[in-house]
Amino acid sequence: MPTPEGLAYLQHVGCHPTFGDVIAVFDDIDLTHFRFSILFPIGSAARRKMVTRLGRADIPQRFQKLIMRYPLGPLGQPTGWMIVDGEERHRTEVLTAEQKLYVLAFAVNLAKLEELISLGWTEGQPFPD
Repeated sequence: MPTPEGLAYLQHVGCHPTFGDVIAVFDDIDLTHFRFSILFPIGSAARRKMVTRLGRADIPQRFQKLIMRYPLGPLGQPTGWMIVDGEERHRTEVLTAEQKLYVLAFAVNLAKLEELISLGWTEGQPFPD
């Protein structure tokens, strides 16, 4: 995907039955410099020629089972988190190190995705409003 800073590489890592398409964003074509994962309608973007398919790659282990996390309250300062693992849901006040690796269940459009990439946002940083 072209951005003002150069190319960003998106990998479709799965489709969650409740939340939809999950992508992982990387800085390199080798998919070794992971930035973040998020919900993005990649199929629709591809049909509209907003992104270009470059090929296939194995799904990283961390995405083999799509466990999601979503904030309760404002994304920048959540009051807690909901963890969604299949049909099971549970609330936690603070994420463990393992839970911080779960996919952020937050959907973005192309403009927001480009903004996140342009800002250099990575998982673990406060989410820009």
